[in-house]
Amino acid sequence: MTVAGELVDILTVSQTLKNSKNLQAIGGNKTLIELTSITFTSQNIESYARIVKEKSIRRASISAGYQIQVMAYDESKDYKDIQKEANNILNNIPSITKDTLVTMTDFYEDYCESMNDLESGIPIGYKS
Repeated sequence: MTVAGELVDILTVSQTLKNSKNLQAIGGNKTLIELTSITFTSQNIESYARIVKEKSIRRASISAGYQIQVMAYDESKDYKDIQKEANNILNNIPSITKDTLVTMTDFYEDYCESMNDLESGIPIGYKS
């Protein structure tokens, strides 16, 4: 990967942090190496995003099924109202479309923002 025409890898990041006297502030090279082992790469971020989205849809489907089941057991409700509410619940379950996945642009912008925060001495974390 390149940023501003320069190759970016663990060595260049380490040197940049060392030059700006921030390497020890993040915990040294050991922490930098640990961060690279848990950082998503561009090759697999879309796969990770799809897995997270699929799990979200499964959880929403389980919740919808439970809500519909509770309504169906409620004898005070008219079956037509139950059917209408069930359809509304099912229609609100998210689906996977191109625009629901994390784009590489979004990932890269978040990554760059985190690196800028790191350079500024602001602790970084994963954005949700």
